[in-house]
Formats: sequence, C-alpha cells, structure tokens
Amino acid sequence: MLTDSRILRLPDYYAKSEESNNNKILSIFGEKHLTAKSDIIESAESLDIYSAFGETLDRYGEIYDEKRVKGMNDDKYRLMILLKIQRMIAGCDFDSIINSISIIFNCEKDKIHIENNNNPARIDIVDLPLAVIQKSGFDYDFTVEIISKLLPICVEINSINITGTFEFGETETEYDELKGFGNEEQSIGGYFGEFKTL
Repeated sequence: MLTDSRILRLPDYYAKSEESNNNKILSIFGEKHLTAKSDIIESAESLDIYSAFGETLDRYGEIYDEKRVKGMNDDKYRLMILLKIQRMIAGCDFDSIINSISIIFNCEKDKIHIENNNNPARIDIVDLPLAVIQKSGFDYDFTVEIISKLLPICVEINSINITGTFEFGETETEYDELKGFGNEEQSIGGYFGEFKTL
C-alpha cells in the first residue's frame, strides 16, 4: 500500500503506528494521490475518441458540429461524430472509402472489399464482416445508411454482403466453437451472414 511504504521512510524517532497522526496524514495524502492519478489517466484516455464518453464525447460533438439526438447512447453518438469527420476528409476512391469505414467501425482495412458494379454510379460491397457490425452494436440498415453517407454524391450501393462466421467442418468430427453450430444459450457457435440487393 502507498501509505505503508511512505510511513516506513520516516526516521525511527517518528511515530509509525496506525493510530499515529503521521500515519493518518500520510493515508489522507495517499488517497488524494491515487484519486489524482486516476483522474489524470481518465483525462488522458478521453483524448481518444474511442474511449471518450458522456460530456467529453459531447465536447467532440461541439467541435465537429454534430449534436447528440435526445436518447442517443455514447456508442451511436461516437459513430455519428466519426462519420462527420470522415465525410469531411474522405475522397472518392475505393481506398479512401474503405479507410473511412475502417476508422468508423474501428476494424482492419483488409477485412472490407468494395467492387465496381456493371451499372454506372453503383458499387457492390463484396465483403463486410458481421463481427465488425456486431462490435459496433448497430443493425444492418443503420450500417448501410452510414456507408451510403460516405460515398460520393450520386453513387449508390447496389448490394452488400455481410460475411458471417458460420462454417461446416471438413470432417464429421471437426468442430470450432467460433464457427460451428451453437448451443441453446448461444454462448458458442458461428453467425450467419447476410446478402442484400438494395
């Protein structure tokens, strides 16, 4: 404990028992020191928008002129702020759009694939992992809406393939808890993906 190490540093002619004033003063100092330390760490973490919450996140919203809708939780609000930032800096090429999606959903760029469609001004999102959407806590329609807002004007999503994690094993005895069939509690097992044409 912080107080114990400090009280032991005092010379022997000072009282060091738990009832002594020296110990009481040092224990108060120790508590204040730990509180100040945790506040400093929390302040440093709030500089990262992915860790910010509450009023700190509202300050980010003020900076980027994105107001919080009444009842919107921190996760959804954070995503709206990130979307606003990415809309300002995103280019019109696939790499720029993929980079923006990876920043908003906090995932790796190589997990997202976009291709041209045969129709003009339409694209296909060939691969967007379901785990990315689940981690963000949003539904399919909201995800499509967010990605649509990142696209250049007049470009629309033709189809989107959200890849799940469910797979059959190569043999009857092969089983993977993250990819195979689930149990009744749904604590293990893979997820089905979804393909939609818009």
